[in-house]
Amino acid sequence: MFKNMKLHPKITFAFVTTVIITAMIIIIIANFSVNFFFKDFVVQYRTARLEQWADIFTVHYLQKDGWEGIEDIYEDLAHRRGRGGRLLPGDQLILADAEGKVILDTGEPSLENRVLSKATLAGGLPVEVEDMRVGTLFLNPVSPQGTVSLEEEFSRSLTDAIFWGGVIAVLLAVVLSLFFARKIVSPLYRLNAGVEEFTRGNFKARVIVDSQDEIGKLGEAFNKMAESVEKSEELKRNMTADVAHELRTPLSILQGNLESLQAGIIKPNPEIISSLHDEIIRITMLVNDLQDISLAEAGRLNLKFFKINLKELFHKVSQTFQYEIALKRIKFEKNIPEEDIILKIDRNKIMQVLINLVGNAIRYTPEEGNITLGAQVKEGRVVIYVSDNGPGVKPEDLPYIFERFYRSRKEYPKKDGGSGLGLAIAKSFVEAHGGSIWAENRPNGGSTFFFSLLFSAEQKNPP
Repeated sequence: MFKNMKLHPKITFAFVTTVIITAMIIIIIANFSVNFFFKDFVVQYRTARLEQWADIFTVHYLQKDGWEGIEDIYEDLAHRRGRGGRLLPGDQLILADAEGKVILDTGEPSLENRVLSKATLAGGLPVEVEDMRVGTLFLNPVSPQGTVSLEEEFSRSLTDAIFWGGVIAVLLAVVLSLFFARKIVSPLYRLNAGVEEFTRGNFKARVIVDSQDEIGKLGEAFNKMAESVEKSEELKRNMTADVAHELRTPLSILQGNLESLQAGIIKPNPEIISSLHDEIIRITMLVNDLQDISLAEAGRLNLKFFKINLKELFHKVSQTFQYEIALKRIKFEKNIPEEDIILKIDRNKIMQVLINLVGNAIRYTPEEGNITLGAQVKEGRVVIYVSDNGPGVKPEDLPYIFERFYRSRKEYPKKDGGSGLGLAIAKSFVEAHGGSIWAENRPNGGSTFFFSLLFSAEQKNPP
């Protein structure tokens, strides 16, 4: 049954049960303390009182040379104050002479002159004069009919106080547990509602977080997860649409040309065959790029690491784009330290990153513009950058430029070329090397793309 209870009654039940058990333990311990410690105290107190009476009776015995007139001395002292001679309520004082004959009984005077047995006398307090036992004194806590002893009255009062305190504590616990349980459970109800909404496909579902405790952190974690899933679903939808968009054009060209060939509208010739081949290559490259990105994100990209001099890569890149650089009369500079920078990398993958970044820079740099390809060593890492004086990137677009098909989704002119996968591929390859990539706008116009790699000539394993 407890397993099927909701959290709110569970908390209330647990809180109230804890208070009840605690109250019961307190009552048991209190009763034990009264029965053990307080009664022991009363016994000691009564013993002290009994010794006081023994001293008084000893003095009387010495003065009278016997027990004659003991009743008178008791009656006289019993009504005095400040002498310690008064009895507590319910006390019975019994005095027997040397032969065991009762000569004073404050509880039942009619039983005086009776003789006590030796066993009974052994349990009393001896009254001695000059080392001779002249009497035996008893102080018995006998409660008269209709009255209770002091310890019983105290024990009953204490038990009643603890009992009613426990009842009040339980009632207060019920009220407070209902209040606090609602405060604790309310965020969980909201979180549960958010989860149910999320499972129904509403990826925009979020929960209100109004605390910084564990439940509040759980709500924040749910919101972050929901945001991540929403973004992932959006990227998935965008990717599907973008792949379809990118494939539509080459497939349409292929379909149109093949249908024209089948209908005999056009005749097969090297130019037509070359055009169809170009479109097939375009589709193949797009599929290969998507496959590389997927493998890199899954951590299954096949990397072949070798020690490479960074100057060699920079030289290769400048040769690759020398025609485009000359065509647009771009001032291309290489800024690299004089000492050799040796990296243990997959040469082809990092070369592809440089080609994508420099290619983008050339594409958006105006004629007679400036492009700088450079590198710096910082804290055990080499930071490579490509800087240009083109139009730069809109600040609101900077967080998204490394996403797949970013350009096509933003509907940039197709005449600028590219499918929007270049930066996504660069990001995947750099992260596969354990590095990071980012972009910044230059204060005077243009943009700079950075990526960092681990710098260690003696590195034995992939970064």
